[in-house]
Amino acid sequence: MVESGGLENRYTRKGIGGSNPPASAIVMIYLFLIILSIIAVALLFYLLLLLDFATTKIPFVPTPQEVVDQLVNLVPAKTDEILYDLGCGDARVLIAYAKKYRTQGIGYEKGWLAYLKSRLNVWKNKAPIKIRRKDFFKADIKNADIIFCYLYPFAMEKLEEKFQDELKIGAKVISFNFPFPNWKPEKIFKVFYKNKTEGKILVYYKL
Repeated sequence: MVESGGLENRYTRKGIGGSNPPASAIVMIYLFLIILSIIAVALLFYLLLLLDFATTKIPFVPTPQEVVDQLVNLVPAKTDEILYDLGCGDARVLIAYAKKYRTQGIGYEKGWLAYLKSRLNVWKNKAPIKIRRKDFFKADIKNADIIFCYLYPFAMEKLEEKFQDELKIGAKVISFNFPFPNWKPEKIFKVFYKNKTEGKILVYYKL
């Protein structure tokens, strides 16, 4: 006959019923969970990139920070002026102007990845900026004092007619690198970025 207490002690000694798993097993579980999390984040990022491209048909290319730093000094603004950024990306231009001149910002961004990043950046900086996930060709721009664009030529061509029809007299339009096909700029500034790459800041006024 085997006493119940003896049987219980024997199983306990063999690791059944109450013993802790070895430290190596815990480490392996943690490593597995970390790898699984990294894979999940990478897949989410990849899906957002695909969604961005499906939505906008163009890649997200932000204005270089070196250009933004020069821009706010080359083209000043007045306090409480309303600055629009069409295709605002991560909102860096809107935030830079809000910090330096206390402008009011409105950004349009259709791509999901850039839109989410811009909302996060605005929240972190507590800036007076509104971000709209909307087609900027349909934007109401009649109240804009300044508009910033870093857009490809096909977009600039379409926007030229919209600006001439809808902008108020005296409104200022700033473009990085890409000119309008017919509208002549009032000022052109040279800027340098990424190991002395030369770019252009073009400034237009609605007359």
